Amino acid sequence: MADGQADMIGMGRSTLCDPELPKKAMTGHGEDIRFCISCNQGCLARVQMGLAIECVLNPAAGKEAQYGNAKITPAAKRKKVLVVGGGPAGLKAAEIAAQRGHKVTLLERAAELGGQILLASRLPGRDEIAEATSHLTRRVRSLGVEVRLSTEATPDRIRELAPDVVVVATGSSPLPPALRGNDRIKVVNAVDVITRAAQVGQNVVVFDGGESHWKFCGTAEMVARDGKNVTLVTPRLFAGFDLPPTAVPLYYERMAEYGATIITHSVVTRVQADGVVVLDVFAHKEQLLTGVDTLVWAGDNRAAGELFQALRGVVGEIYPVGDCVAPRKIDAAIREGFLAGLKI
Repeated sequence: MADGQADMIGMGRSTLCDPELPKKAMTGHGEDIRFCISCNQGCLARVQMGLAIECVLNPAAGKEAQYGNAKITPAAKRKKVLVVGGGPAGLKAAEIAAQRGHKVTLLERAAELGGQILLASRLPGRDEIAEATSHLTRRVRSLGVEVRLSTEATPDRIRELAPDVVVVATGSSPLPPALRGNDRIKVVNAVDVITRAAQVGQNVVVFDGGESHWKFCGTAEMVARDGKNVTLVTPRLFAGFDLPPTAVPLYYERMAEYGATIITHSVVTRVQADGVVVLDVFAHKEQLLTGVDTLVWAGDNRAAGELFQALRGVVGEIYPVGDCVAPRKIDAAIREGFLAGLKI
């Protein structure tokens, strides 16, 4: 390889994610490569379940005849498209719409693009996921999309812009914890722990309030890595029930090294003066976890669909995509943004 020669080069997930990778590399367009983020969510996990292979970043994977690059053709009529939201769904919609020749403007309320991917990439071992939106950010800028950051998309502002089409990708926000703390035990949201907006004590309970994925598992690992004593409580049969199966054994190994305690098929029912009460959902028996300083609630999100509802009947052509429809994972967000871009 040192002299630039090889008898064979094998690629698996890399070309599933970007079938054009070899061509882009050979022609000096490496900056356009869509790199695999090693999530195993659409490929290996699905194969192990006997399902058709997919890729969270490439909605055309396995459906090339229907959605491959050859099917992304110029639109019959060039339209003025406004995309609201710079997370994965909005970025993907903007990319495909611009690729098809539309004039695209993207409004993002935050100071940078990426949405909740920026949050997810802060978790231990999850930095690669940032490439999901880093690539899309490069793409929309190279395709001439006008990106306006730190810009709130109000109905009045949208009417002033007078778009032909609006893609609403306003995402979702974390629901507040369903339990309250007290003078001894603080209750905080996992998102605030991830962003370091909230501080935790030395003895921490992290509760899976309906997430069962990396928000719950990653937050617990982040806290444990910081040297805290961590107890995970989940209503599922094991922690990380919704993670790709390949990730679970490695996760359990790491948490064992941190000395974390994992309590399964159980829910936190209340916080009282002397501790946190946990109920086994099968045995219907309670146990009291004492000495707890902080309860971290890793729960569901709420869809931010208000803008879409406000614009219905105001804009002739409008598409809601991603978490503003219903909070889900990145594959749904990118797929819906992709399909919206094809429809316009």
